[in-house]
Amino acid sequence: MKAFFDSLIQKFPVRNSNEQKEAFRNWVIKDAGECGLNASVSEDHGHKNIVIGNAETAKVIFTAHYDTPWQSPWPNLMLPKDKALFWIYQIGMLIPFLLVSFLAAFLVMRYVKLDYSQTVNCLIPLYAYLFTYYALFFLFIRGRKNRKNYNDNTSGVVAVLSVAKGLKPEARDKAAFILFDNEERGKKGSKAFAKAHKEIYLHTPIINFDCVGLGSSFVVIEREAFKAKEVYDAFRRAYSGLNDVHFLSEKKAHANSDQTSFKLGIAVMACKKTKRGILYVDRIHTNKDTVVDAENLNSLKNCSLEFIESL
Repeated sequence: MKAFFDSLIQKFPVRNSNEQKEAFRNWVIKDAGECGLNASVSEDHGHKNIVIGNAETAKVIFTAHYDTPWQSPWPNLMLPKDKALFWIYQIGMLIPFLLVSFLAAFLVMRYVKLDYSQTVNCLIPLYAYLFTYYALFFLFIRGRKNRKNYNDNTSGVVAVLSVAKGLKPEARDKAAFILFDNEERGKKGSKAFAKAHKEIYLHTPIINFDCVGLGSSFVVIEREAFKAKEVYDAFRRAYSGLNDVHFLSEKKAHANSDQTSFKLGIAVMACKKTKRGILYVDRIHTNKDTVVDAENLNSLKNCSLEFIESL
């Protein structure tokens, strides 16, 4: 597992531009073919998702996003159980941008002589504010491609591909695997796929791996509709083998990833845990995202294979 991860991260550290994504897709399709797996690109409303196996007939689909994020000066901290703390952190990240933008507007009002009796001049401080805010946003959030994407989401990609390659030939009809495009741009790849495949959107369990490589505690966020499916008991038995696993209802936990694009989407993530029991994911979207625990990926592979083979 570690050798496979190291090879992928070395060949494709950034999967952001069209050229980088195309090279990665070609590599996945070639690698899958060499393992006897049928892989292709599903172009859904302009978003290029990689599909391994027959998604239309599979009893379960395992997913991860293959695009990588931009580099941020601070991590996109994920707190699946603590929504209030999560939003406080998100708002806190915006405060420096807002303060500098307000300062720009104030300086324009203070030092630029304008005739405010004219409506157009009244808008100039607002334009200064908006220009400064978006310039800072794109400079620090969308201006630099991150070359350190170990956990987000190379870990999920490797976990999905490892399950696909580890599946026995006689069990391959039971599961399919999808690597989604453009999750970092608003889950556009998974949303487009769900829109184009209504039956999968409504009826197929989707198990999404995002940031599964770092942290000694696993979090599984389940939709209530999934609990009514026949496969749920088998799923619970298999994934109970994960280390310090927390099965949480979507009503009490949150993970903003591709599983939310489907009626039966389940999120799987690995978290660190504080002494007070707060579960969190750090480092992602920064140049410190350089650590992945191979044991996490091995555990996910084993649990997933057990689940599939029990169907």
